[in-house]
Amino acid sequence: MRFRTSKIQGPADKTSLLYNAALPGMAGALNVRIILLLLLTLSALPRAGAAADIAEQRQQYREALAALRAQRNDEFAKLAAGLRDYPLYPYLEYHDLRRRIYQLPEKELAEFFAKWPDTPLLASLRDSWLLALAQQESWDRYLQVWRPEVRSTELHCYHLRALLHKGARAEALEGVRRIWSTPRSLPKACDPLLKTWQDAGLLEDDLVWERLAMALGANEVSLADYLVTRLSDQNRGLGSLFVQTHRHPENLAHGDRYAGDGERLRQVILHGVRRLSRRDPNRALPAWLDYRSAKQFAETERRETDRRLAIDLASGYRDGAREQMERADPNYLDPDVQAWRLRYALRANDWSTVLHAARQLGSLDPESTDWPYWEARALLVLHRAGPALAQARELLEKISVRRQFYGFLAAERLGRPHAFEHERSTVTPLQIDAMERQPGIRRALELFILGHESEARLEWDTVVRELDGPRLLAAAHVAQDWAWHDRAVQVTIEGRLWNHLHLRFPTGWREEFFRNARLNNLDRWWPFAIARQESAYRPDARSSADATGLMQLLPSTAQRVARQIGARYRKRTDLEKPTLNIRLGSAFLGQMLRRYDGVLAHATAAYNAGPARVDDWLAAAPDLPLDAWIETIPFGETRGYVKNVLSFRLIYAYLAGRNLENVLGTDGGDRLALTSAPLQP
Repeated sequence: MRFRTSKIQGPADKTSLLYNAALPGMAGALNVRIILLLLLTLSALPRAGAAADIAEQRQQYREALAALRAQRNDEFAKLAAGLRDYPLYPYLEYHDLRRRIYQLPEKELAEFFAKWPDTPLLASLRDSWLLALAQQESWDRYLQVWRPEVRSTELHCYHLRALLHKGARAEALEGVRRIWSTPRSLPKACDPLLKTWQDAGLLEDDLVWERLAMALGANEVSLADYLVTRLSDQNRGLGSLFVQTHRHPENLAHGDRYAGDGERLRQVILHGVRRLSRRDPNRALPAWLDYRSAKQFAETERRETDRRLAIDLASGYRDGAREQMERADPNYLDPDVQAWRLRYALRANDWSTVLHAARQLGSLDPESTDWPYWEARALLVLHRAGPALAQARELLEKISVRRQFYGFLAAERLGRPHAFEHERSTVTPLQIDAMERQPGIRRALELFILGHESEARLEWDTVVRELDGPRLLAAAHVAQDWAWHDRAVQVTIEGRLWNHLHLRFPTGWREEFFRNARLNNLDRWWPFAIARQESAYRPDARSSADATGLMQLLPSTAQRVARQIGARYRKRTDLEKPTLNIRLGSAFLGQMLRRYDGVLAHATAAYNAGPARVDDWLAAAPDLPLDAWIETIPFGETRGYVKNVLSFRLIYAYLAGRNLENVLGTDGGDRLALTSAPLQP
C-alpha cells in the first residue's frame, strides 16, 4: 500500500496523513507486520516541526540569492552559513563561484568539484571556468580543465585555439574540419581558427559544397549565400543555382537552366524536386519524370524521389497518385507507400484495394493493430457473411486485447469491454521513501517547489538517467506524490513503463479541468486527454510554433478566445499559468465542438490542425465513416494526435472508474455490429 500525500505543503504532513490513511485497515485484528511497517516508516519521517523549518530555509534561500544578485556579500555569506544542511546549499556555492569566476582561486573550484560530484552544476561551472580562461588566454590551463564531453561549439573552438597555441597544429586543424561540418553558423570565437585553416589551404570546394547542402537542408539560406562566396570560380555558378533552386524550385520547369549532367547538378535537381514536391507535387511530378530519364541518377536516388512524390501526391489525394504509387512501389514492399495506398482507397471507397493493402501491410508490419483492423473492415464490407465473417472476427479478436486506438475499436465491434492492460505498481512505500531521500531527488524537489523549473528538471534527469527497474518506478511515484506531473510521465517513458497507467496519465488541476468542462459542456475526460497529448502536463511547455502551456495554445488563439469570454490575457507567458491555460483551452475546445456538431474526432483534429483545414477535409470526403475519416487525415501528426486523444480519453475515464461506451465519442451509430446482418460501409 502506498499512502498518498500532498508534499507541496512540506514533508512533515506525511505523518498525520499516513496515520489517518492506516486507520480503516486497523479495524479488527491488525497484522503485526503491517504495524511494524508503519512504525518503521513513521520513525524515518521528519519531526513535527520540520515543515516550519523547511519553510524557513526556503525563505532564507530566496533571501540569500537576492543578496547575492544585489552584491550584498556580507549578508549573503551570513544567510548561506545558516543553510549548510539545506538541500540547495550547493546552489548557493555555485552561484557565488560563477559570480567570482574571473578572480576565483582555483582551489575553491577544485573544492566544489570534490564536494558535489553528483550534481549537474559541475558541467555548467566548468563551462563558465573554461570561458573565463579563454577570455584571459590562459591556454595551458584551458587544456588542463578541458573535457571532451563539453557540448558548446564556442568552447570547442577555444579548445582548438589552445591546441594551436600549444603547437599541436595538425590536431587543431583536423578538429576544425569536424567543426566546419554543421548546417548552422559558427560562433565568432571560431573565426581566428577558421582563418588559420583557410590560410593553410585546407578549405576545399568539396567541404564548402557539403556544408552548402547541409545549410539548405536546414533552410539556413543566409549561411548558404555566404558559402557560395567561398566556392571557387569554377563552382560558384552552380552554387548560386543551388540556392536559387532552393528559393524557387518551380524554376525546374526551365530545363535549359539545368543542362548537362554531373553529380552536383543532379544533387541540385533532386533537392529542388523534393522541395517542390512538398509545395506542389502536381508540378513536381512532370518535372521529375523529365529529369529522371534524362540524367544519370543513381537507382537509390530514383527510388527515394519516386517514393517521396508518391506519398506527397497521395497525402493530398491528388490526381496521378495511384500511378505514382505503382511506379514507386511496384512490388508492394514499401510500408509507407502501402499505408497511403490504403488511405487513398478508403477515401475512394475502393474496399478491394483496402483489403489488398491491409494484407500487405500486415505482412510488412505484423505488430501493428492498424492493418488487421482494416483487413477485417474490408472483409465485412465486401463479403458480409460466410467464411469472411469468421476471418474478420479472428482478426478483431487478436487486436481487441491491445490498449490502442484500433484495439479499442475492435473490442467495440465484438461487443466486448475495452482492454487496458493496466499493471498495478509493486513498488513499496519504503522504496519510494528511499528514492525521495536521494540527494539529487531532494534537490530537484526543492527547486521544483521554489519554481526553478529548468534547474529542477536538470537535477531530476541527472538522477533518473542512472536508474532502472523498480528504482525508476519508485522515482515516478515520487514525482506523482509531489504533483510534478510531467516528470512522472517522463519517467514512465524512460523506463518503458507503458502499463502503469496511473503514472502515465496524471489528473493535475482536476478541479479546474472539471469546472471548465462543465462551463463549456465538454466530455469531462476530453480536456485531460488533450493536455496529456499536447504537453504531457508540463505547464511551461512551448512548441516551435510558440504554442504554450498545458493545452498548447497559440498566443493569437489565446488572445481571441480571451476577448470572447472576457478573460484577462496580456502576453504569451500568461499561458504558463495552468488556471488560465485550462480556461482558454477548454473554451476553444467548446467552440470547436459546437462548430463540428459534437463530433469529438473533428473537433480534436481542428484543435491540432486548425478548423480551416478540417473544413476542407470534411468537404472533400463528406460521407466517410468516422473511423475511415480519421485514418485518411492527410497530416500524419494530426492523424496520430486524434487517435491518441480519443484513446487517452477512454483511459482517463477508466482510471476514474468509468467505462465509456466507445472510443469515437459517438452515440454508437457509426459503429458496425459484427453480425451476419447487412452492413454499411
